[in-house]
Amino acid sequence: MMGTHAHQPAALVRVATRDDIDGWLVLRNGLWPGDIDEHRAEINWQLDQMAKDIDGPGAIHVVLAFQNNSVTTMPIGMLEGSIRSHAEGCEPGRVAYVEGWFVAATHRRLGIGELLVDALCEWGKMKGCVEIASDALLDNDLSYTAHTSLGFEEVDRCINFRRSI
Repeated sequence: MMGTHAHQPAALVRVATRDDIDGWLVLRNGLWPGDIDEHRAEINWQLDQMAKDIDGPGAIHVVLAFQNNSVTTMPIGMLEGSIRSHAEGCEPGRVAYVEGWFVAATHRRLGIGELLVDALCEWGKMKGCVEIASDALLDNDLSYTAHTSLGFEEVDRCINFRRSI
């Protein structure tokens, strides 16, 4: 764990379940504004894939962050991850990959994103990955800063990231 925060963030991170679909939809739409029905279909597909517990490329892992001691069960952050057989700048083989990563604006810069990435790293290690990778749009300065603050290094100008785990 990179441990850039002096105190433990007030959040619980756990694997997403079907009970989380409504909150997950809100976060997913915050990251990728679009058709809610398409998001719901994608979420259901991901949950089905997670239930298969695929061991290797194609495996899916989604974690959600919840505020500790909250009266609501709505998540405040999400990370959709997978295992890919390759990623820009990484050694060939299994690579844990950040497919989508979002923290509600009211909870940013509190270490929630780091907890989500750490959860994907741990899952990736259990699946035999030695690196984690990600990407960002060229004009997404917020994402670039978030990635580099957690130890990712830029490996290409189309902005792909990697980090040893």
